Amino acid sequence: MCHRRTSLSEKLILQPALNKVVSLVISSGLAQSRTAKLYWRQWHRGHMLVSMSDAQRTLAEWAGASTPQVALIFTDMVDSTALLNRIGDKRWVEVLVRHLNHARSILKNYDCHEIKFIGDSFMVAFRTPVEALHFALTLYVDTGHPKVKIRAGIHVGTVRIIDNDLFGGMVNYTARVLAAADEDSIMVSDPAKFQIVQELGIDNRELLFSDLKTKLKGFDDPYKHKLWSVETRKMRRAAEARNRRSWDRMMKDFGEFISDLKALRDEAGSEQG
Repeated sequence: MCHRRTSLSEKLILQPALNKVVSLVISSGLAQSRTAKLYWRQWHRGHMLVSMSDAQRTLAEWAGASTPQVALIFTDMVDSTALLNRIGDKRWVEVLVRHLNHARSILKNYDCHEIKFIGDSFMVAFRTPVEALHFALTLYVDTGHPKVKIRAGIHVGTVRIIDNDLFGGMVNYTARVLAAADEDSIMVSDPAKFQIVQELGIDNRELLFSDLKTKLKGFDDPYKHKLWSVETRKMRRAAEARNRRSWDRMMKDFGEFISDLKALRDEAGSEQG
């Protein structure tokens, strides 16, 4: 079960409902109040908040230390601003919520801790880079919405926990690994790749690694940093399917454009006649 802290927006949404349940319980007793039971079932069934035990478990409790070793992943929606401008706020929120809910449904399969969700990006801590990579691969193939593509960056190292959040150079490095990722790709650091290969074996043929030497902003080492892009056959098929849909949509739009031009030409010809 992946744990996460309750966001302020969730607290603002859920607290009034919870207060109503409490007041009804106090005034009439839970056993005698069908309305209270109904409020409780609706609140609990909505899964707007993780269970109370999960919500109360802090990041430090999950990690078991204040400076733990974790595998950290950042995910990011590709061209999200362009998508927002194309489909508008209302549809954008619907797309984002579907992506968010789907990602969290995948996270339930892991012993992880969701640090935060900012804009359209996830920040999640895992026990191992293999689990982080497996999550990224699963979300890459199915993002929860056909209009959404993602990229991800994974790194491992020691972090510092302050106020239920992660800090330190390792966090900044992970963000730079994500920034180095191409449009809809998964990038892992060299230490993360080492641990992945160590756990899965060098004969694993499902994962395809391609190395990339690059400079990372803010890390002014004299050498170039070695990163690795990761691809699987599933990812390749998913990318090809998305490209086909994009091509079909582009050809459809072009056909409609040509039809509109012909209609305008015919209309202009009839007016001149």
